[in-house]
Amino acid sequence: RVELQNSGEYDEIHIMIADAQALTDNFDNPKKVRESVFQVALDYLSVGLVPEKTHMFIQSEVPQLHELTVYYMNLVTVSRVQRNPTVSLRRCSWKAGSSYGIQVSTCRT
Repeated sequence: RVELQNSGEYDEIHIMIADAQALTDNFDNPKKVRESVFQVALDYLSVGLVPEKTHMFIQSEVPQLHELTVYYMNLVTVSRVQRNPTVSLRRCSWKAGSSYGIQVSTCRT
């Protein structure tokens, strides 16, 4: 991320601190997630991200991200997600107690 920030390739860089995504693996300990947000921001600053060059934001503070997830959940069925070749089920943490919508929005392809 620091390399990307300093590359000059982009006019604006936005880095998301994924607290809602972190709840996928820590749904039983939301306090840990809340405390981690500040630590992640400090880590980013300590490795050289500069707020004047890179905009950091907290995922849960952007309501449009939640709205898009709701729309996506209403449009795409679970079976369709499972058949999608760009979603690797092995890379997703399909834990009991968590919803497909959150999982799909947090999977890495």
